[in-house]
Amino acid sequence: MMARVGAEHSEPMLVRVVGNPTVGDNVTVEVSGAAGKSVRLGITNSQGRLLNQQTIGEASGTERRTLKLGQQPGVYFLQVTTPTERQTVKIIRN
Repeated sequence: MMARVGAEHSEPMLVRVVGNPTVGDNVTVEVSGAAGKSVRLGITNSQGRLLNQQTIGEASGTERRTLKLGQQPGVYFLQVTTPTERQTVKIIRN
């Protein structure tokens, strides 16, 4: 039996951190495959504390955003959430 692909089938969301590991307080993130959807970006530290959050009301084809990390070197997590998908990316700050 063949699976039917609906008209609303779209490419999967792709999250890319530009420059990982990073040495600065900011990190640049590119999100594609979420066009027309609301997107929430959140940065948490290794203890799970939310440090920064941005919401994109309706994403374009590729969204490029800069988020602030914590001031200490270490591991941070970027969580990208749409109504239908969720991805977590580990960020290393040297």
